[in-house]
Amino acid sequence: MKRTNVLKTICTLLVLTATGCHHSIDINFNRVPRLNIYVPFTTEGVWDSYGAKAPLDARRFIRPSEPAGFPYQDYSFTGYGGVLQLCDLHGTLRAYDLSCPVECQRDVRVIIDYSTNLARCPKCGSTYDVFLLDVSAPLAGAPVSGPALTSGYGLRRFNVVFGVDGRYALITN
Repeated sequence: MKRTNVLKTICTLLVLTATGCHHSIDINFNRVPRLNIYVPFTTEGVWDSYGAKAPLDARRFIRPSEPAGFPYQDYSFTGYGGVLQLCDLHGTLRAYDLSCPVECQRDVRVIIDYSTNLARCPKCGSTYDVFLLDVSAPLAGAPVSGPALTSGYGLRRFNVVFGVDGRYALITN
């Protein structure tokens, strides 16, 4: 009986030692409230005019006024703080809620800092790797610095899919 307890204790200590040195951070991508997202690019012309298609290109969608002239419909929704749609360094389309997950306010929105190619919160200063510049980054939208990194808060991510003919996109949650 005592030998079994000793073996269990040794196994537990080995597991704790092996995992205790791992410095990974659990990232919470769901801190910003989940509201409906539906930004359709209904024609190739709308996609060509408003979509972010080239690497390191980004667009903001905040219904009803941004971008100016975007054909929002009654069934269009832009989430909690708006939508950041972009094309990452590898040419993959990505979308995030614009609200900083540290601040969790609709009107505190991240902006792209093109000097660093990171999304940055103007209030808390947190930065996020939205373009997947760091190949070792755990996931798109992960925090890079500031209170978001300390707390493990990443940007809420959305789906970007192409229409049936593959010529234009749709952003949904």
